[in-house]
Amino acid sequence: MCPVSSSPFRVGDHNIACDGAKKGIPMNHLVRLKRTSSAVFITLLLLCFALCRQVQSATDTPDPGGPLPVSNTADGHNAFLSLTTGIYNSAFGFDSLLSLTDGNFCTAVGGATLILNTGSENTAIGAGALLSNATGTNNTANGAFALFNNTEGSHKQPSATARF
Repeated sequence: MCPVSSSPFRVGDHNIACDGAKKGIPMNHLVRLKRTSSAVFITLLLLCFALCRQVQSATDTPDPGGPLPVSNTADGHNAFLSLTTGIYNSAFGFDSLLSLTDGNFCTAVGGATLILNTGSENTAIGAGALLSNATGTNNTANGAFALFNNTEGSHKQPSATARF
């Protein structure tokens, strides 16, 4: 019989109780099991991320309106719908730069930005910014509906910010 204060002792890979019975799983087996289960868990986690459609990049997004002339970038339904020869333009959002055919150096970010624009070197950021601009050039509109009614102004309002 073991004294009350004594604990099991270790012989080789086994814990031996005072009465001679082997107790529990040896510690080094638990360490190996922990390493193995961690590796399996990490592998399964990475596999889940690889298969998850939300995590995958959108490399299969088609160009709006088909192939664009050189150096143009678009993303959004009907963005650059009418573009024919214009270069160095960017349109991001629903109907952005919808009417642009041969304008150059225009940037539209937001739904319906520069929707009627046919001029060059205009920048509109915010829904409906420079929406009515037809032939105006070198305009900058920041904010929702900024320079909304500008139709042909050039350099008149080089920068406008809508505030509500």
